Amino acid sequence: MPGCGDGTGAAGGAGRFEARAPGFGYAVKVVETPNVLRQLFTGLTEAPGADGNVPPMAEVVITDAMGRDHVVVPPPPPVD
Repeated sequence: MPGCGDGTGAAGGAGRFEARAPGFGYAVKVVETPNVLRQLFTGLTEAPGADGNVPPMAEVVITDAMGRDHVVVPPPPPVD
């Protein structure tokens, strides 16, 4: 499935889990305007000398076989 850790899901998208969970669907929406703290942090990482590598924030909605939506907003990855 594209977008599962391979870097291809940065633009968002939607699909079905036919092979692993028949009847389940997913949708990914990139958060274009994150909160003020996230904007500040992103701005600092784009400063000269910083690596600028901040992954996008996203909201993931998984729809189960009964049609119920489950929303997941993953936390940012830990900083090494």
